[in-house]
Amino acid sequence: MFFPEGAKPGVRGLSDFTDMSKLGVTIGGAPFGCQLYHFVQAFSRREYANVVEGVESFEALATG
Repeated sequence: MFFPEGAKPGVRGLSDFTDMSKLGVTIGGAPFGCQLYHFVQAFSRREYANVVEGVESFEALATG
């Protein structure tokens, strides 16, 4: 059986935090271990990303 998932405009969004410290990003020679918040609208597939200094938190989610 196949159950198609039809996305409706403005109903579903997907969000995730990703640890970017393994990329080796440096600022002034100092390592910059940051998190990236990523959000995608399921219907239109529009994407948004935001650098989060620190850890996953409700504040970081609400800001993103």
